[in-house]
Amino acid sequence: MKPAFCKKHNVQSFIQTSPRLADAIEYRENLSMDEIFTLRILSYGKIFEYKIDNTFVKEFNFAPVDGVVMLRDRDKTEKKMNDRLLIQKTTHAMKWVCPLCLSEIFDKG
Repeated sequence: MKPAFCKKHNVQSFIQTSPRLADAIEYRENLSMDEIFTLRILSYGKIFEYKIDNTFVKEFNFAPVDGVVMLRDRDKTEKKMNDRLLIQKTTHAMKWVCPLCLSEIFDKG
């Protein structure tokens, strides 16, 4: 999260989401809740959650289970990379958005 200025909600701690959801916010598009998934990343004992759309799921060939995609970051103690490179590629493709604007998409859905 990083603080940034939102035209509608002033300064907020922006969060990352898929590009299509970011565009839906910008262009005030409605999305069906069937198109929305949760991306969970387990990293250093913490879980980070992001909202992503079905296009993003297809682009990265994710296999959601009950609407959730789970990725595990590297484990330094076991010296395993797990999903480290995929996590880097995925988060690099994501865009920063106002969390309040993002939640409004779900309120409409």
